[in-house]
Amino acid sequence: MLAMLAMLIGITPATAGTGLGLEMRGGPVFLEDATALSAGATLIGGRDAYLSAEGRMTADGGWLARAGAGVDLLGGSPVDFKLGLFAGGVGDGPHTAMQDEVVAGGELALGGEVGRLYGQCRWIVGLGTSALGGVHTEKELTVGVRVVAGLRVYGQYLHLDPGARASSNDAVGVGVAWRL
Repeated sequence: MLAMLAMLIGITPATAGTGLGLEMRGGPVFLEDATALSAGATLIGGRDAYLSAEGRMTADGGWLARAGAGVDLLGGSPVDFKLGLFAGGVGDGPHTAMQDEVVAGGELALGGEVGRLYGQCRWIVGLGTSALGGVHTEKELTVGVRVVAGLRVYGQYLHLDPGARASSNDAVGVGVAWRL
């Protein structure tokens, strides 16, 4: 299955060393009642398609994780328009598994880079009949600066589960991204 996905995004022996990229990122996310550690990695293929994995974990053991795949429809331009699909799970401590189901969903991202500055708006929508789908629904605004080639620092504003009206669904984060 992984080999088939890799071929779909252009990762083959013939493309090795030609436009493939790996971005690793992480940092704290400050929620209203806790601080979470956020981490992720994205493998970018030769056709501007990607495989990604990301997650957040709080000190009390609460976690959220997603793995996905998608494509940048505008290719090599300085503007990104990404569409993707993901599968994910969530737990609230050491005694929970993936809340009895795995949720699927989609993401849409619009972003760009001007000089050293970049920004992205990302909408993540979890689909499912249970509350788990809502947990995976987020709006995310990221703004950052390239420090040196391949190294970026960024700030984020997240609105978690936008369908809920509580202000406690807002979070901010900071982080570092390194692209190889």
